[in-house]
Amino acid sequence: TNGAFIGTQPGSNTASDLLRFGTGGTERMRIDSTGSISLSQGTGNSYVGTGAGNLGASTGSYNNAFGVNSLYSNTTGENNTANGYESLRANTTGVENTANGYQALYSNTTADYNTAIGFAALYLNTTGSNNTANGYRALFSNTTGNNNTTFGYKAGYALTTGNNNTIIGNIEGTAGLANTVIIGAGTTERMRIDSAGNVGIGTTTPGADLEI
Repeated sequence: TNGAFIGTQPGSNTASDLLRFGTGGTERMRIDSTGSISLSQGTGNSYVGTGAGNLGASTGSYNNAFGVNSLYSNTTGENNTANGYESLRANTTGVENTANGYQALYSNTTADYNTAIGFAALYLNTTGSNNTANGYRALFSNTTGNNNTTFGYKAGYALTTGNNNTIIGNIEGTAGLANTVIIGAGTTERMRIDSAGNVGIGTTTPGADLEI
């Protein structure tokens, strides 16, 4: 009862309290009783999408795309959220990524569990997983590095393959940096904890437990 279907009806009955739209005998969009909008392509898949070119020909489930060409190349990737022009554009099978910002996670293809917040954050990332980049072009050059966390303008910008780093501040880092914590003030590094556990204040190469 209280249901409607617009287009070629895929079955003899219309579910209750749903407004559904279809083409070619297949349901493509529905508005349910709570007002939620789902765009569907294939059985059991649900999306929310706004903006030209978003979600492409995706068959993955539970993706949300807001912005022109967001999640454009997605195929079977699931549980992704893309908010911004061309965010997660190249993603194909990556799952549970969140991109918020213009071209955030733009190049991501198969990587999982990344969070990018900011203009072109994690832009070049392709297969690196479990990264969190917060800031303008934060972790911009990361391609395959994993488990990195950065906060700040261009924080971790130069990291490409490094793993397990934390960078706070406008510090770009280096390509293969690993297992390191860096805290900066402006563009100047002020403190570092290296992979050996040595702490350096005012030095980037601490040679003891604490070097000032």
